Amino acid sequence: MIVVLFASKSNYYMKKDHDSCCFNRKTIKTSKIRNVLPIKLVVQDTSQIDELSKELNSLKSQIKEKQNALELSKLALSLCKRELEKAKKAHIPSQ
Repeated sequence: MIVVLFASKSNYYMKKDHDSCCFNRKTIKTSKIRNVLPIKLVVQDTSQIDELSKELNSLKSQIKEKQNALELSKLALSLCKRELEKAKKAHIPSQ
């Protein structure tokens, strides 16, 4: 059972992990409270993860820009093809 202690105006309350309501508080004596010291402290360096996420975001934006440029190029190509077809029809006499 996990017990979480928290203070509220010099009163200490005990809240069990299965309690979900704030009204299920029981007042306990301060003599029942003891310090819990962790066996290990772990520090995780997230600087490399942050750098990689920034790089990923910049690459995603570059991909979007290049996709937009590709779409514009496709539209320009289709327009040029239409103009070429019109020019061919205008210069070639029908038989």
